Amino acid sequence: MRLQPGTDFAGYRIESLLGAGGMGEVYVVRNPQLDRQEAMKVLAVSGAGTESFQQRFVSEARTAAALEHPNIVTILQYGVADDLPWFTMPYVRGSDLYQAGLTPAELAQVTGQVADALDYAHSRGVVHRDVKPANILVTRGSGNAPRATLLDFGVAKLVGSVNLTATDTVVGTMTYTAPEVVSGQPATALADQYALASTVFELLAGRPPFTGDTLTAVLSARLAGPAPALSTFRPDLAALDPAFARALAIDPNHRFADCRTFASALTGIVSGSQAPLAPPAAPPAAPGGPTTGPGTWQPAPSGPQYTSGPQYTSGAQYGAGPQYAAGAQYASGPAQTAPYTGGQYPGTGAMPAGNGYGPPPGGAPGMYGAYGPPQQPPKKSKKKWIIGGAVAVAAAAVVGGTTPLWLGGDDSGSTQAVPAYTQQARLTSHLSSSCAVVYDALYCWGDNSDGQLGDGGTDTARTPVKVSLDQVTAVSMGGYYMSGGSGGDDDADNTVCAVAAGQGRCWGTGLFGALGIGSDHGEHTTPTTVMNLTDVTGVATDQLSTCAISAGDLYCWGWNNEGEAGNDEEQRDPPTKVNGITGVQQVAMKYRTTCAVTEQEELYCWGNNSSGQLGNGGTTSSSSPIKVNLEKVTAVAVGGGRYNESSRFNSVCAVSDGDLYCWGSDFGADNGDPTEQTSPKKVEGLPEVVSVSTDVNTTCAVTADAELYCWGNNKYGQAGRGTSDEFLAQPAKVDGLPGKVRAAVTSWSNSCALVDDNDVYCWGSNNAGQVGDPDTTDESVVRPVKVKIPEPA
Repeated sequence: MRLQPGTDFAGYRIESLLGAGGMGEVYVVRNPQLDRQEAMKVLAVSGAGTESFQQRFVSEARTAAALEHPNIVTILQYGVADDLPWFTMPYVRGSDLYQAGLTPAELAQVTGQVADALDYAHSRGVVHRDVKPANILVTRGSGNAPRATLLDFGVAKLVGSVNLTATDTVVGTMTYTAPEVVSGQPATALADQYALASTVFELLAGRPPFTGDTLTAVLSARLAGPAPALSTFRPDLAALDPAFARALAIDPNHRFADCRTFASALTGIVSGSQAPLAPPAAPPAAPGGPTTGPGTWQPAPSGPQYTSGPQYTSGAQYGAGPQYAAGAQYASGPAQTAPYTGGQYPGTGAMPAGNGYGPPPGGAPGMYGAYGPPQQPPKKSKKKWIIGGAVAVAAAAVVGGTTPLWLGGDDSGSTQAVPAYTQQARLTSHLSSSCAVVYDALYCWGDNSDGQLGDGGTDTARTPVKVSLDQVTAVSMGGYYMSGGSGGDDDADNTVCAVAAGQGRCWGTGLFGALGIGSDHGEHTTPTTVMNLTDVTGVATDQLSTCAISAGDLYCWGWNNEGEAGNDEEQRDPPTKVNGITGVQQVAMKYRTTCAVTEQEELYCWGNNSSGQLGNGGTTSSSSPIKVNLEKVTAVAVGGGRYNESSRFNSVCAVSDGDLYCWGSDFGADNGDPTEQTSPKKVEGLPEVVSVSTDVNTTCAVTADAELYCWGNNKYGQAGRGTSDEFLAQPAKVDGLPGKVRAAVTSWSNSCALVDDNDVYCWGSNNAGQVGDPDTTDESVVRPVKVKIPEPA
């Protein structure tokens, strides 16, 4: 049962929902006696009303509350109300381990703190059972030193079973679960050590020790043999191989004596204070705490047991259990197991505290929470040592096809049978860069720190530059934005993909295979050809993943931690066909949600669904396409952002029989905290619509009479009304566009429109020259400015 803000529960006032995961929901609540904010976790369990469960809950809660350690979250109060078990904790803003932006030396420091906390709990007979990155909160103390807090002691055990005696129940997130627990043995201190080692391995390698196409394959691999060496994925960290080989040993008696010893091994290697470890000549002695018994451990004959433990959540491959989203303690949501491959490690984002809709104090940009564009990113350091970071969102909804939608013609009265989504595919924008297809050629301008302008360099261009491609029909920009990246500076990565002469071509940042060119995940400043695809008609790229339409089928590749690539694999280098959808005409991606329109005029969406953006009435993510209950769908756009430093939002808009419907996060008229609109809702006040773009709570729609209407977030004038009012609730026509509007895009506080056939106008943020006119230097442009695209030779 979802608790509603403004209501009372268990004597607390519910203020807001921070997130929901497999083990429950987390809220910001007001303690009326102390008049302060606290975090409340309400567990999602069956049988909570039974006397046996309540006995167990009280026992586990008391045990967790008795733990007093600086790196263990404090349980303030607990109870059961309306058959819902709950407990409260301090509400402290921070980032989980995925998002904390740690260097390896800081990661070793944090690992030591977590190890101390675990050893302390183990000395008191308490096993955590669910150690993973999302359960490790990182804050910054004096001197910016990281401090770790371990969350959720006892929660996995509570959720795993309502049977007080079910000690052999498999619990915890399977990605990090020790093989003996997988096989049905009770979780011990050694299992926590294994989970901690798996967590650190993933942060360094960019992937867990064991992966596979299915959960069964992952678990079988874990039972069948040793973990792969870290140096397989990080040759520069080969000195750490022996430490991980020991902590991840399949036989728990071969692991370190305690968690602190494992952490010390990491710290010694990273700091250079000791020589690389050598593999132990003999298994070390088992720790003094509970063990699985003497001798060499063997898997149980029955193999993996996980019938009652948490399973992968829909669409998130490693997503069992609650997650803690960026910027606030205890915010839950789908797992964010993003990889690291010699560059930046994207998480989902600790953002600086914004001031509503503009850049936060001090000028450092927030992502979405500030509703403002980032400043022009500095040239990035290519240090391999950066692990954490915040992910930004990706490209505008794009892509071509052949089904016609009639757009108004020129002033002579002639008309053009031009597919609206084909026109829409000619414009894209992301962060501080923009591209447009003009005269069948591609021009890009703005920031170029990743070579996203495709001109072979990295210099910013306030005047559009021509990309060396012919017969271009579609373009899409995507990537992520990281606050406090390399060297503490804000950082951004950008990927661009286009359709040229029926081929998919990509350039810019290639992290995690987003360019679709195989194992080369480096940066490319000129277009490269996507492998294994022909007859390409459309493309969209998002947070390190890309999809393209090839002969009517949809293929996706790159990172896929929330199922946005349409399958259950966490990462794909070669393009992989998305099953369950054919005859694709248009594809749109944003913020780990993907939607596609078919030639039958049906709409399918998949991936992240935290805001109900899949349009199926719920908030469960899916790695398989889900049909949206709309008819005669001819265009779709996906958007997203953050409405404060801790909570993100997602939205989708689609044209259905000429009407515009939107769903996902619904801000209403006051632009406050959004509500979840989990099914399509018609947008009133618009004439017939043919195409749409939405992002960062700004929406623009092109009508059948070739006019442009925009509304929503307007902090930088991106709604094109001649003002910079923070929010415009109702759709209204954009003035100052001298001709027929064929397409429009809005993204990251900047908007552009394709007028007549080949004129482009832009407005909104202009901090890196996004309006494409070197003579316009204002950082906020509230009226359309013509982009100075060179005339064809």
